[in-house]
Amino acid sequence: MIHFARKLCVKWFQEDVMRWILAVSLGMSLCLTACSMPFTSAKAPVIEELTRTPVEKIIISELDIFDRPYTLLGDVSAKEASWVPMKSPSKEALNTKLQEEAYQQHADAIIFVTYKTDKSAWHGMATMEATGKAVKFRY
Repeated sequence: MIHFARKLCVKWFQEDVMRWILAVSLGMSLCLTACSMPFTSAKAPVIEELTRTPVEKIIISELDIFDRPYTLLGDVSAKEASWVPMKSPSKEALNTKLQEEAYQQHADAIIFVTYKTDKSAWHGMATMEATGKAVKFRY
Protein backbone atom coordinates (compact mmCIF):
# COMPACT_ATOMS: atom_id res chain seq x y z
CA MET A 1 0.00 0.00 0.00
CA ILE A 2 2.82 2.39 0.81
CA HIS A 3 4.45 1.58 -2.47
CA PHE A 4 1.23 2.44 -4.34
CA ALA A 5 0.84 5.74 -2.44
CA ARG A 6 4.44 6.65 -3.23
CA LYS A 7 3.88 5.98 -6.96
CA LEU A 8 0.70 8.06 -6.88
CA CYS A 9 2.47 11.01 -5.21
CA VAL A 10 5.34 10.88 -7.71
CA LYS A 11 2.86 10.81 -10.60
CA TRP A 12 0.94 13.84 -9.23
CA PHE A 13 4.20 15.67 -8.66
CA GLN A 14 5.34 15.01 -12.23
CA GLU A 15 1.97 16.17 -13.59
CA ASP A 16 2.15 19.35 -11.46
CA VAL A 17 5.68 20.07 -12.69
CA MET A 18 4.58 19.56 -16.30
CA ARG A 19 1.58 21.87 -15.78
CA TRP A 20 3.81 24.48 -14.16
CA ILE A 21 6.34 24.30 -17.04
CA LEU A 22 3.52 24.56 -19.58
CA ALA A 23 1.97 27.54 -17.80
CA VAL A 24 5.30 29.37 -17.52
CA SER A 25 6.23 28.77 -21.16
CA LEU A 26 2.77 29.88 -22.33
CA GLY A 27 2.99 33.02 -20.21
CA MET A 28 6.49 33.84 -21.52
CA SER A 29 5.44 33.36 -25.13
CA LEU A 30 2.44 35.66 -24.62
CA CYS A 31 4.64 38.31 -23.03
CA LEU A 32 7.21 38.13 -25.81
CA THR A 33 4.63 38.37 -28.60
CA ALA A 34 2.83 41.24 -26.89
CA CYS A 35 6.10 43.13 -26.45
CA SER A 36 7.03 42.71 -30.09
CA MET A 37 3.87 44.44 -31.42
CA PRO A 38 4.43 47.98 -32.66
CA PHE A 39 2.40 50.59 -30.84
CA THR A 40 2.23 53.48 -33.30
CA SER A 41 -0.66 55.67 -34.27
CA ALA A 42 0.78 56.45 -37.70
CA LYS A 43 -1.33 55.32 -40.63
CA ALA A 44 0.10 53.21 -43.39
CA PRO A 45 0.44 55.13 -46.66
CA VAL A 46 -2.30 54.60 -49.19
CA ILE A 47 -1.25 52.74 -52.34
CA GLU A 48 -2.19 55.76 -54.46
CA GLU A 49 0.22 57.96 -52.50
CA LEU A 50 3.03 55.48 -53.06
CA THR A 51 2.58 55.38 -56.82
CA ARG A 52 1.89 59.08 -57.33
CA THR A 53 4.76 61.23 -58.61
CA PRO A 54 5.55 64.19 -56.31
CA VAL A 55 4.88 67.64 -57.79
CA GLU A 56 8.54 68.65 -57.96
CA LYS A 57 9.51 65.42 -59.78
CA ILE A 58 7.04 65.72 -62.64
CA ILE A 59 9.09 65.78 -65.85
CA ILE A 60 8.64 68.74 -68.21
CA SER A 61 9.67 68.22 -71.84
CA GLU A 62 9.22 70.36 -74.93
CA LEU A 63 9.47 67.17 -77.01
CA ASP A 64 7.92 63.71 -76.93
CA ILE A 65 9.21 60.99 -74.58
CA PHE A 66 10.19 57.83 -76.46
CA ASP A 67 11.90 55.70 -73.81
CA ARG A 68 8.70 54.69 -71.95
CA PRO A 69 5.12 53.98 -72.97
CA TYR A 70 2.55 56.39 -71.54
CA THR A 71 -1.14 57.23 -71.46
CA LEU A 72 -2.30 60.71 -72.39
CA LEU A 73 -4.32 62.29 -69.55
CA GLY A 74 -5.19 65.71 -70.93
CA ASP A 75 -4.05 69.26 -71.53
CA VAL A 76 -2.43 71.51 -68.93
CA SER A 77 -1.85 75.23 -69.18
CA ALA A 78 -0.54 78.11 -67.11
CA LYS A 79 -0.43 81.87 -67.55
CA GLU A 80 1.73 84.55 -65.90
CA ALA A 81 1.61 88.30 -66.24
CA SER A 82 4.29 90.83 -65.38
CA TRP A 83 3.44 94.44 -64.67
CA VAL A 84 7.11 95.43 -64.52
CA PRO A 85 8.08 97.17 -67.78
CA MET A 86 10.56 95.32 -69.99
CA LYS A 87 10.47 92.15 -67.87
CA SER A 88 8.85 88.90 -69.00
CA PRO A 89 7.50 86.31 -66.55
CA SER A 90 9.90 83.43 -65.88
CA LYS A 91 9.64 79.94 -67.31
CA GLU A 92 10.31 78.52 -63.83
CA ALA A 93 7.11 80.06 -62.44
CA LEU A 94 5.12 78.71 -65.39
CA ASN A 95 6.69 75.26 -65.03
CA THR A 96 5.72 75.16 -61.36
CA LYS A 97 2.11 75.98 -62.23
CA LEU A 98 2.13 73.32 -64.97
CA GLN A 99 3.47 70.73 -62.52
CA GLU A 100 0.77 71.57 -59.97
CA GLU A 101 -1.97 71.22 -62.57
CA ALA A 102 -0.49 67.93 -63.84
CA TYR A 103 -0.27 66.64 -60.25
CA GLN A 104 -4.05 67.09 -59.94
CA GLN A 105 -4.41 64.76 -62.95
CA HIS A 106 -2.01 62.17 -61.41
CA ALA A 107 0.51 62.74 -64.20
CA ASP A 108 4.15 61.65 -64.29
CA ALA A 109 5.27 64.05 -67.02
CA ILE A 110 4.23 66.92 -69.25
CA ILE A 111 5.18 66.66 -72.92
CA PHE A 112 4.98 68.98 -75.92
CA VAL A 113 5.30 72.07 -73.71
CA THR A 114 5.15 75.33 -75.67
CA TYR A 115 5.74 78.84 -74.36
CA LYS A 116 4.09 81.90 -75.88
CA THR A 117 5.07 85.45 -74.94
CA ASP A 118 2.88 88.45 -75.57
CA LYS A 119 4.43 91.84 -74.91
CA SER A 120 1.62 94.31 -75.05
CA ALA A 121 2.31 97.98 -75.53
CA TRP A 122 -0.57 98.74 -73.19
CA HIS A 123 1.09 100.02 -70.02
CA GLY A 124 4.10 97.76 -70.58
CA MET A 125 2.35 94.56 -69.42
CA ALA A 126 3.91 91.29 -70.58
CA THR A 127 2.18 87.91 -70.41
CA MET A 128 3.55 84.43 -70.93
CA GLU A 129 1.51 81.31 -71.46
CA ALA A 130 2.59 77.66 -71.35
CA THR A 131 0.61 74.66 -72.60
CA GLY A 132 1.38 70.96 -72.69
CA LYS A 133 0.01 67.42 -72.46
CA ALA A 134 -0.09 65.56 -69.14
CA VAL A 135 0.88 61.88 -69.38
CA LYS A 136 1.01 58.88 -67.02
CA PHE A 137 3.73 56.30 -67.56
CA ARG A 138 2.74 52.63 -67.93
CA TYR A 139 5.42 50.97 -65.80
